[in-house]
Amino acid sequence: MSKHYKTGESLPDEVLKKMIELKQLGQALGYTSQVIYAQMDLDFHSNPEAAKDTQKHIQKLYADLVGLELEDNMYRQASFGHLAGVNTDTDGYDSAYYGYLWSEVYAKDMFTKFEEKGILNPKVGMAYRKEILAPGSSRSVDVSLKKFLGRKPSDQAFFDELGLKPLK
Repeated sequence: MSKHYKTGESLPDEVLKKMIELKQLGQALGYTSQVIYAQMDLDFHSNPEAAKDTQKHIQKLYADLVGLELEDNMYRQASFGHLAGVNTDTDGYDSAYYGYLWSEVYAKDMFTKFEEKGILNPKVGMAYRKEILAPGSSRSVDVSLKKFLGRKPSDQAFFDELGLKPLK
C-alpha cells in the first residue's frame, strides 16, 4: 500500500510504526476532550453546585481527569453548544452528550462482525439491516446489539483501535 511513487521502495517499518503512534496520540487527545465534555454535561445537568461556577468546575475536571491545569482565561464550556442545547439538532437531550462516545464503542464492536465474516458479506449485511436498522428505536439498543453480534456488546474493539488495554 505504501510505496514511493518513483522508486517503488516500501515505507520503512519504523516510519509506519511512528505514524500509527501519532494517530493514536491524536485520538487520545480528541477522546480526552470528549470525556471532559460528557462529564461536564452530566455534572451541569445533575449537580447544582457544579453549575454555580462553571469555570471552577471545568478546571477541576481537567485537573482530575487529565492532570493538567486549565488556564483561568480558557473557557472551554463557552464553546460547547451542546451544553445549552443551542443547536437545533441538539435541543432536548440535556446530559446525554456521552452518547456520542458510546455510539463509537458500539460501532467498533459491530464492525468486528464485518471484519470476521468479510466487509461485503451479504449475510452480515442483512443481519445488520434486520437487527440494527429495521428495529431502530423500537427496542433496546442492548437487545439489537446482542441479536446482531450473537453475544453481549464489548468495548474491546474500541480500546484495540486506540492501542489501549481497558482497565479491569
